[in-house]
Amino acid sequence: MHERLRAKMVDFHGWWMPVQYTGVLAETRAVRTSAGVFDVSHMGILRVTGPAALGAVQYLLSNDAATLDPGDAQYSLLLNDDGGVIDDVIVYREMTPEPQYLVVVNAANAEADLAWIRPRLASGAALTDLSEQWDMLAVQGPEAVSLVESLANTGLDSLRHMSGRRARVAGVSCFVSRTGYTGEDGVEVLCPEEDVEHLFATIIKAGAQPCGLGARDVLRIEAGLPLHGQELSERISPVEAGLKWPVKPAKGAFIGREAYLCAREMGPVRRRAGLRLTGRRIAYGGAVIEAMGQRIGEVTSGTFSPSLGCAIAQAYVRADLAQPDTPVQVETTGGLAKAVVVGLPFIRHGRAVVAV
Repeated sequence: MHERLRAKMVDFHGWWMPVQYTGVLAETRAVRTSAGVFDVSHMGILRVTGPAALGAVQYLLSNDAATLDPGDAQYSLLLNDDGGVIDDVIVYREMTPEPQYLVVVNAANAEADLAWIRPRLASGAALTDLSEQWDMLAVQGPEAVSLVESLANTGLDSLRHMSGRRARVAGVSCFVSRTGYTGEDGVEVLCPEEDVEHLFATIIKAGAQPCGLGARDVLRIEAGLPLHGQELSERISPVEAGLKWPVKPAKGAFIGREAYLCAREMGPVRRRAGLRLTGRRIAYGGAVIEAMGQRIGEVTSGTFSPSLGCAIAQAYVRADLAQPDTPVQVETTGGLAKAVVVGLPFIRHGRAVVAV
């Protein structure tokens, strides 16, 4: 279907994915101003069930799943014993009498996550991989919720952020959650694999712009959101990444807890920060950042921001120089460029947060 829509296709960790349809800039603007739809069916979807389901999720993940009511979702981290980030995930408490959970993991990490989780799963909990049975569409933008609501058999505007409910959308039985990865309002729609093409086509017909991986990356960089494999890895702690908020040591034991507490106590040597570059030249992942003639950090993700009209990047910068307004120089496609450290995000709900 993507090829019929004339998408440019690329290999993304073994998945044949659309990188763009009409163009990255047009698709980015559609999400910032109206509505775009992404096929994110490559994401891994795991289900944890059984009488020990809550205990298993609590031990495996950093956030406190005990606070979730049926239908609620939360961002959480899968940590290793050293406190590094194996993956970042979304956890949903399903709408069942006894607690059971869906864990949406990054496609590139799905096999590794399963290999890590299975031997550490508590007795009395069961793990099922639903990735081949369920697909997911992300409809994002200021008009996204109303667009999907127009196709649904129930109201969706009352959905709180990070919560969901069952609904029929375009006649398809779905789970609709008010979540996303763009910095805009919107929903993610989980549906059976056999229904996803009909659902995707109907959402496009209703007015959403089909969007690819290119726009998704620009949007999430502008929104200051990390990507595992770039801003997050097993060698990066939540403290360095600025992700202390989804780590809840007070809940009790979980993998990586002691290492996290130690890292928090010591404080980070480097911090994740934003960079606003002068001009349009892009600093790609791995580009060196300099200040006062010294190497002080490295870019993890860079792009041209159509919302701001300049190049931006996420990076890890020496902690004592990670304060906003610190002037630096960055390697770009055209040589060294002047830049300044800024806070994250760059964009929130279509509005610039940093000065340009």
